[in-house]
Amino acid sequence: MFHKSKVIKKKRTQELSLKARIAEGKFVWRDMTTVFSAECSGVFFGDAERTEKLIVTGAGDWEMSIQKIPIPTFDTREEFDRSVLNPGEQLPDEPTIEEIYLEDALKMINVIVEVNVDFYREHLDVLEKDLDADLDLQQLQYFFNGPGNDQELLFKVLTKHVEEEIPEIDHNLITWEKHLMVYEMRIVLRDGNTWRATCRRGENYFLLSFDTS
Repeated sequence: MFHKSKVIKKKRTQELSLKARIAEGKFVWRDMTTVFSAECSGVFFGDAERTEKLIVTGAGDWEMSIQKIPIPTFDTREEFDRSVLNPGEQLPDEPTIEEIYLEDALKMINVIVEVNVDFYREHLDVLEKDLDADLDLQQLQYFFNGPGNDQELLFKVLTKHVEEEIPEIDHNLITWEKHLMVYEMRIVLRDGNTWRATCRRGENYFLLSFDTS
């Protein structure tokens, strides 16, 4: 109980510190917590832990990131959206998508995230660990050849390393597929070389960024 109260207090202190930076005009979008990033040379959980579990593709000489920040840091959603723009830029007249899978939201800013199947073929122990399952030969053959299994693994990897699962919103009760769901997704910047989109998930706002040259 004491430990939990310390965590909550630390979180509120961080939010207040960020709100102060916003009020002073010193906040920049890179101040947010990076949960996933990639560039032509590699893929990372956070901004430093290199991984071969996923493949990320984009156009040109590119880099991308997913960042998050607690919703109470900002007074309104518009304030958050404006905070990720450069000085002088205006929010575009773009529609809001009420709910969308995270991987589909990334596709809208020209980023494709996929499971690195070749990596898992060569590291079956890692596959079993990420799936939380012991697989015999027949099950392994079905996994690599059966439809939709890569999506299950993508979900497992993302919820293990990038963003915690929220069961009540991440499970499709009709198809039983699992996806990271985000809400109120908007394109806030699109200038040819730079794409930024914002969305909401759980208690956080998220920024999806893609830059190319």
